[in-house]
Amino acid sequence: MRNSSDVTGNAVGGKTVTVADVATAAGVSPSTVSYVLTGKRPISPRTRRRVMESIRTLGYRRPGAPGSASGCRVGVVAVAVPPHGDQSTGTGAEFVAGAVEAARGNRLDLLLLTQDTGGDALHRVFHAALADAAIVMDVEADDPRVPPLLAARVPAVLVGGQPTEHPALAHLGFDYPAAAAACVAHLAELGHRSIVHIGQRSAAVRTTAFAAAFAAAAGHRGIRASSHPVGVAGDEIEDRLARVLAEAAPTGLVVDDEAALPRVLAALANRGLDVPGDLSVVAVCSETVANARRLPLTAVLVPGRTLGRLAVELLARQLEVLTPPSAEVLSPEVIIGGSTAPAAGS
Repeated sequence: MRNSSDVTGNAVGGKTVTVADVATAAGVSPSTVSYVLTGKRPISPRTRRRVMESIRTLGYRRPGAPGSASGCRVGVVAVAVPPHGDQSTGTGAEFVAGAVEAARGNRLDLLLLTQDTGGDALHRVFHAALADAAIVMDVEADDPRVPPLLAARVPAVLVGGQPTEHPALAHLGFDYPAAAAACVAHLAELGHRSIVHIGQRSAAVRTTAFAAAFAAAAGHRGIRASSHPVGVAGDEIEDRLARVLAEAAPTGLVVDDEAALPRVLAALANRGLDVPGDLSVVAVCSETVANARRLPLTAVLVPGRTLGRLAVELLARQLEVLTPPSAEVLSPEVIIGGSTAPAAGS
């Protein structure tokens, strides 16, 4: 059995680049490079960035990578689902449905990776040449699933995150800050002057960006606003909402946590509050979730099916005509439903 430091990459200038070469250039041990590539051990963001930069500079590539001299096409795209959350309903399900539809149209198969919280699954897939390309959902800053893609040098689409962080890979996203501003604008036009944002309990890029944009948009309009992260447990949501309603006395609520949304609405009903008579609610969610109620919600719809379709089509173009990586961010739109109404007295 070979040690990880003996694994070779592609030849540059007549010399085969090895993991040891990458380690020397980054000023770390070969085992550290291996851990960055596989995600088997936590590595500091600073060290990971040094290793990734060395991989890019030296052009390291595993043997048999698609596009290398010994590589071959297998017609498979690996899809790494988010390491958290339930992807069986809502946006996740719509994304997969859109990806499946596009894969069929481009004569590709999808390989769904569901158990990986780091980069180990992607490393195994590309080390064994089981896929030609990858889609990585809900990418975060210093995401451990990115280094295996850079090492394999395969076409990839990062869904979410910031396009400037990994310019060598294609990026596909949804403009959550603009979605926050659209929610505020809709409630402001209805005369609401005190609003609350219920979001995910997460340090995710999109979560923090949404909250910041929400506060900025409300401040610009002179609206009193606050953000409150919640989990999805029913009791926690009940308790948090009780405190928020008592302290902030909002007339409008923006919920951008799809998993918590049904429990938020149930908690409001349990308190005897009518939507939209007592409290207007704007959701940021999938079309599936927005239309699950008898009266469809006013919502900014996250276009999961469109994102899935576009992700596969971006990869298909890269595989067929070797187009360079690109970035595309979809704009939001408020769909008016039955959960918002003019504020009392407006």
